[in-house]
Amino acid sequence: MGASDVRYGARDPDGPGEAIAALDIGAGKIACLIGAAQPAPEIARPIDVLGVSAVPVRSGPGVEPDTDGRTHLTRVALDQARRMAGDVPAPVACAYGGPDLVSQHAEGAVRLKGPAGPRDVAAAIAAARASAALAGRRLLHASPLRYRIDDADAVIDPRGLEGEVLTAEVCLAHAPADAVAALEAMLEAAGVRAAFMVAAPFAAGHSVLTPEEREAGAIVIDIGEGGAGIAVFEHGGLQHVATLPGGGARLTRDLAARLHTSFPVAERAKRLHGGLTGEGDPAEAIEVPVIGADGRLEPGMTLRGAFAEALVPRLEEMFARIAAHLAAADFAPGAAPFGVALTGGVSQTPGLRVLAARLLQRPVRIGQPLGFGGFDDHGACGGYAVATGLVRCGLERAAAAAAPAPARVSAGAVTRRVGGALTWLKENF
Repeated sequence: MGASDVRYGARDPDGPGEAIAALDIGAGKIACLIGAAQPAPEIARPIDVLGVSAVPVRSGPGVEPDTDGRTHLTRVALDQARRMAGDVPAPVACAYGGPDLVSQHAEGAVRLKGPAGPRDVAAAIAAARASAALAGRRLLHASPLRYRIDDADAVIDPRGLEGEVLTAEVCLAHAPADAVAALEAMLEAAGVRAAFMVAAPFAAGHSVLTPEEREAGAIVIDIGEGGAGIAVFEHGGLQHVATLPGGGARLTRDLAARLHTSFPVAERAKRLHGGLTGEGDPAEAIEVPVIGADGRLEPGMTLRGAFAEALVPRLEEMFARIAAHLAAADFAPGAAPFGVALTGGVSQTPGLRVLAARLLQRPVRIGQPLGFGGFDDHGACGGYAVATGLVRCGLERAAAAAAPAPARVSAGAVTRRVGGALTWLKENF
């Protein structure tokens, strides 16, 4: 995506409005996106894309990750986006979407000295964080699920309620400490210090899901080159997050073997012709270079049906693994009949939505960034779900930090509205 794909003019660059730079460091590309919210009295403010850059990362069989190379590409992506944005000051946010990203539920309790207030809520969340055994892990964020006052029924917002003990149940998203430290070290080598870091699927959910979907219950599946990220939302907060192996790179390797061609050629062919069963005429002849007897590429032909033959078995395996993971986490279709927003670069594969719906036994839609200038109608922007979600998370944090402390609320007002500090705690603590 270049400068011509971003709409300008909706925001006065000299006017007020904070900006956030988001870095999504994936296996196939490093994307940087800078966005800013227009000043507006409403909470859901429109977000303008000021600058965007995506730098491909060389991949394929036998290609080992090069930390120095990825550091350089990160610096290039950030510099390009900053130049496009007019060098607007913007703190940097980053996401972790690597292996072994998991979540767990924990509880923390504090004694009350009066009606529960924001400080009590924050203290209960901190107690829940401290109660978890996270040796060798790095906590990325804690998302409150529900609260209890003494032995009463659980509530979403306890402010204004009275009792002896406030208990918070939270969802903790964490990753291997050494992997997060390696990512931070690479960022610092690129001249970047992340203002905050969240789980990549969590960020994607804030890009492609509406607040109503996150409230009612929805699942985000973000499939990139390196793997699949899963995030489950309900009651406005994160319920579960994880990453599973197997992504676009594995699909490309299977296709390269089926077509007897190189990884780069298979990647290009997959993007151009990678439809699944029912997409196009399977007998249509397509030109694809093949590896000849001397080991070099030479002209070749294949049938469109060969793409489905190579891709469908691996995709079926991938979605079967995702379905089993969701069932093991108590989110089977019968127990949690949530719809799925499918995003990431692989989500653009023609026919994938139908295949995913059949294997997951849920309604599936292709998720695109919502409410971003220049992104709403762009079909390729599922690959920017994490970056755009990071921008939204960052702007929500900034707005909550700048908001005045909420006044004491009554129990009746609590049941009518969740706002201010609690929204910030739920979404971004």
